[in-house]
Amino acid sequence: IYEVVWSGGEEISRQFVEELESTAVNEVVEYGTAVASTRAGVASVSKNTDGSGILTLTDGTTLNFSGVKSMTATAYTAGNGGADYTTATGTTVRVGTVAVDRKVIPLGTRMFIVTNDGIVYGMAVAEDTGVRGNKVDLYYDTYQQCINFGRRSCTVYILE
Repeated sequence: IYEVVWSGGEEISRQFVEELESTAVNEVVEYGTAVASTRAGVASVSKNTDGSGILTLTDGTTLNFSGVKSMTATAYTAGNGGADYTTATGTTVRVGTVAVDRKVIPLGTRMFIVTNDGIVYGMAVAEDTGVRGNKVDLYYDTYQQCINFGRRSCTVYILE
């Protein structure tokens, strides 16, 4: 069984869930819009004097944030470089899983991440550790996606 997420007719991610000893059936289990909206780019940012504000995405979605951090993002995938399939919080890695330094960003923090050169990683949750300082590791499904992403400067919006 694989969990497959589609957006705009394109497959965005595929995650192995479990192997069963039965006849496979192609079946769509659930439709939704959450992932599609997380891939939308940032249309505008409205900041308050305290550092909080509102992100408006290109699809019209608005997200309230409590702060913004300039960080360095590196891509990672399970099974490479010592990365496991289970996070520090006990969840299974998937696109949207982010490793953080819990002294900088607490585990469980919801974020919206965009690289400074325009790549939208989108909605993410701090579920893993293994980095130190002002850095985040962004989970991708394949090693090739990690190579393509590499390391980039990014803006991390800390969501309320």
